[in-house]
Amino acid sequence: MQIFIFRDGEQYGPYSPEQVREHLAQGTILPNDWAFQEGMENMVPLSQLMDSIDATESPEPSQPNGATSGPDQDGSPPKKSQKKMGAMKKVIYGLLITVTLMFAAARFGPTPKVDVDELKSFLSDFYSENYGRDVGGIELKMVEEKHEWDKGETMYACSLEITKRDGSKGRVVGTVTAGWSTYLDLDQYDKPNRMGRFRIGYTLREALYGEKLKREVRNALINRFNQAEQTRGTTIEGLDLNEEGDNRFAGTVGITKPDGAKAKLAIEVKVQYPDDGPPSFTFNTRPMEAGP
Repeated sequence: MQIFIFRDGEQYGPYSPEQVREHLAQGTILPNDWAFQEGMENMVPLSQLMDSIDATESPEPSQPNGATSGPDQDGSPPKKSQKKMGAMKKVIYGLLITVTLMFAAARFGPTPKVDVDELKSFLSDFYSENYGRDVGGIELKMVEEKHEWDKGETMYACSLEITKRDGSKGRVVGTVTAGWSTYLDLDQYDKPNRMGRFRIGYTLREALYGEKLKREVRNALINRFNQAEQTRGTTIEGLDLNEEGDNRFAGTVGITKPDGAKAKLAIEVKVQYPDDGPPSFTFNTRPMEAGP
């Protein structure tokens, strides 16, 4: 495809379209120069001829599978594009509905309930495996329940009867919490402390038991008597205690007053076990009978 250029009665060329473009870029050929190409009847401005050549050399690329590159005749997007957009909308709407339903279930659904028997079994196995002690009876008493929209926990007062390695009996007391979350993030909880969808936490310590309990109660009583002028110097002759549950004990105590008189008192004791520090005692005593 050869092109001839005419300017001021002079003929230049022939040039290929690529050469013409280079001369146009350099300014040696001008767009308003006259141009002629084989097959043409008359000369035309060079810009017009190059536009025709560019249109012939750069046809609109064909679309695979019969797809069109522009809108349909009515101005709407191509039908296949419409189908893709419709499928994408369905996916988005489906995700939104799923998330909404999950949120509603978490916000307004019932609070997960702990199976107390399952929790007792979990504590027995866990304590035996980690501390090497046989666990007998377990008492759990719910003391508090918290419930927020996405999480919550239930707290229990706990008491475990244990058998130590030397065969002696003992007791472990404290608190146990069973927490839950609506988020699907159970892997963040320590697996050894997980029971189903609940994460189990505990604060347990060995409780006063048997003769050790009586000794500590006796010492606490003497300290209480010595704080008051009228009872200072009172001695304890005998102490009997019976467990009533929830770290409460009731029984009798025999005392000798500073003046030598003897008396027997009914006593109620509440033992409290703080997380940090020794146990504390709350007493309630009343006279039963006068001594001889």
